[in-house]
Amino acid sequence: MDEMREIVTMPQANTAFLALAIATPLLAAVVFALLRARMPDKKVAGRVSSLIALAGPVNLAAWKVYNAITDRLGLDSVKNLLVNLALFVVIGIVAGLAFGKFWNRGPAAGTRTDTETGAAPSGEG
Repeated sequence: MDEMREIVTMPQANTAFLALAIATPLLAAVVFALLRARMPDKKVAGRVSSLIALAGPVNLAAWKVYNAITDRLGLDSVKNLLVNLALFVVIGIVAGLAFGKFWNRGPAAGTRTDTETGAAPSGEG
């Protein structure tokens, strides 16, 4: 039998992540144009396309960090596993909190909702 080979080599993976980092902002521009034309709330289109645009570059950065840690500590070490686990748990928590804050922003500055003005909600007599 032949010698075992990798199914995906490191240069192939690096190329795929780089292509993804380049493609997601382009995809985000298309999604923004489509959503902006169809959605009544234009802010949602901007938020969705911003998240799509950031996905590829953030993924590439995470890949580079993962590889740097793995190269330093070794692929099969428990220390590598624990360091990467801790790092990505922290990154996941920070990203989740940032996403929640980014997505749930209130109305634009200078505008007031019915509850802030004390007015009765529309539809009530």
